[in-house]
Amino acid sequence: MRCAHFDYRGQGLADRGSAGARAHHPATIRKEACHAALDWSQCPAVESVPGKLSGAWVFRDTRMPVAAVFENLEDGMSIDELIQLYDGVTREQVQAVLEFAAKSLQAPSLAS
Repeated sequence: MRCAHFDYRGQGLADRGSAGARAHHPATIRKEACHAALDWSQCPAVESVPGKLSGAWVFRDTRMPVAAVFENLEDGMSIDELIQLYDGVTREQVQAVLEFAAKSLQAPSLAS
């Protein structure tokens, strides 16, 4: 399992040495493109504050990057494990982020 502690860029501390190798992996490119395409300002469970983790999207009133949820779930961590590991993050916040991402990725409906 990947280290669940993240530096100011939201990158796993254990991944620093391998970040360059991972950056070109097709799954990583797709995941980064997906996260970049979402308008996180529309999700009430998160915030981006200049000076807090370099303005990365974090769970409101925490320092946990939104990206950490997706990375840790991808590595097999459960939502229960996430909320135990990251003090201040609630199940409701994690569910709101996952629901927001799922809704954002749905194809727009065609107007009749």
